[in-house]
Amino acid sequence: MIFGKDVVVVEWSLEAAHKGPFAGTAATGTAVNLPGCGVYQFDPVKRQVTWARIYFDVTTLLKQFSSHQPQVLTNLLISWFAARAYPQPGSASGFVRSH
Repeated sequence: MIFGKDVVVVEWSLEAAHKGPFAGTAATGTAVNLPGCGVYQFDPVKRQVTWARIYFDVTTLLKQFSSHQPQVLTNLLISWFAARAYPQPGSASGFVRSH
């Protein structure tokens, strides 16, 4: 854990099993171990989090779901990234959906 005046960074690791549908793929039962971190800004007077961002590598997660099935990984990556919003110069919000 790293902390400052009003920010805390926490490194974490998720251990779970793929037991439900995700990104259009049925459960595989595969064990998943995913490292990541959270960055939290907080109000020390009110003692509450005012914003948070969670970071992890989606590709690491998807690879673990389909480590023995390369086509499943390809399909997962395509469906995951197709559903994201990307910065788009000139648009009113700065972001557009990829589809």
